[in-house]
Amino acid sequence: LHAEGDKFLRRVEREDIRAYVGIGRDYVLLDPEASSNSGTMFSQVRGLDYIPQQFLEHKFQD
Repeated sequence: LHAEGDKFLRRVEREDIRAYVGIGRDYVLLDPEASSNSGTMFSQVRGLDYIPQQFLEHKFQD
């Protein structure tokens, strides 16, 4: 997951685009039913660059 998060951040920086991070409990964000498919809605339906926080959590640990 962390490697994909790093790849996402590099692309965002390289392309100078705005991106969105889904914030919430792991079991909600990663479960399509519990999250009402919010990741799909943001990324596929609305075309936003979106990633759940779990992919980036290593950037914010002590």
